[in-house]
Amino acid sequence: MRFADAETVHHNLDYTYLMDALQAAHRDAPPTAEHMVCDEPGEEKISL
Repeated sequence: MRFADAETVHHNLDYTYLMDALQAAHRDAPPTAEHMVCDEPGEEKISL
């Protein structure tokens, strides 16, 4: 996995594009799911 420090992120991230994408995502209805599986690492149970 590659990590980036804050300076690298601020230098490379196009905030205008990010804000436009976030606004577009929130204009539409949220996606629906028939079911969801939640599994926590180290846990012996799964939530459905």
